Amino acid sequence: MKYLKNLLNFKESLTKRTEKKKEQFLIENVNYHKTSVKNLGEVILPDPNTGDFKLSVMPFENNGSWVSLPEGFKQWEESFNEVLKYIPLQEGANTHYVTIDTKFFTTDEFLRREGVHMDGNFCVDPYFTSSITEKASWGGASYGGSSWGGASYQEPETKSSWGGAEPMPSWGGATYDSENDSENVEDIKSSWGGAEPMPSWGGATSKSKTPQFKIVRGEDGVARIIRESKFEEQPDNSHVKMDWVLPYDIVIPISEYVSSSKGGILTVSTEVGCQAWSGDFHGEVMSEGSFENMTEQLTDDKKIVFEKNQLYFMSSNTPHETLLISKGKRRTFLRITLNHNYQNESIQIK
Repeated sequence: MKYLKNLLNFKESLTKRTEKKKEQFLIENVNYHKTSVKNLGEVILPDPNTGDFKLSVMPFENNGSWVSLPEGFKQWEESFNEVLKYIPLQEGANTHYVTIDTKFFTTDEFLRREGVHMDGNFCVDPYFTSSITEKASWGGASYGGSSWGGASYQEPETKSSWGGAEPMPSWGGATYDSENDSENVEDIKSSWGGAEPMPSWGGATSKSKTPQFKIVRGEDGVARIIRESKFEEQPDNSHVKMDWVLPYDIVIPISEYVSSSKGGILTVSTEVGCQAWSGDFHGEVMSEGSFENMTEQLTDDKKIVFEKNQLYFMSSNTPHETLLISKGKRRTFLRITLNHNYQNESIQIK
């Protein structure tokens, strides 16, 4: 595919340039990931006496008032609202998503998805891609493959704009900016390799005009992608191609799938059922958010085991994995996926 070839050529050119300078060109949330995990405090999550229940990614508005859960999930309503106390309100970023999953195990089994992976933000990101695989992210969807739920890229119906001109390609139509590195300003022009946008949460992508970006290298040597314009809100999910049906009337937003500072997850469980790694990681996020090419960096000194009835926050780019639950036990799990625009530095430890 043309975008993949261009992306590989661009990365090769970056490698040659950085080899000359004897330094690595790091781009935050692309090949450099700074992850965060916090223990926020105790939250007691009740286990049901019978039955298995599952509430998946239900949207809700956190406005500071009591938030009700659907019938069948009322027994978790008090714990759910206790968790909301840890999430300060932010203008324009108070729509979050709750998942509740409980199961009694008749055999040794996992409750959640196996393998070390990041969840990413609940959104479509036309600029998330891996040059190593055409597979994907959130749940199996991707660019050319899949991401949040096994969706794949949907070719925009209209490619042209003013006068029939095609939109600039990108790792976002990006340009490079550095006061101390003028050589790269001219070389890094329209794209992360001229790569065409591809999908994320759901493998979904946007049909809207491609916003422009620039790549700015900070004093710490790490480059950051700065979005200079914003995606338009979509009236429906016509910008998404997926083979599954959303359980709720949700228009999947367009935003940053991989982020250390935006979005994130709050989670609590009745059993020790998850471990995560907090720190700095170098490499590309792979298919379905997998950290498979960074496993050697997942060392014990970075590992945090999530204890039962303890509420944890982790950034959306945090690698984590579910743990085996022994037969005869029940695990109940509650997760809040924060809004894709939520500035997670405000998450409070009580």
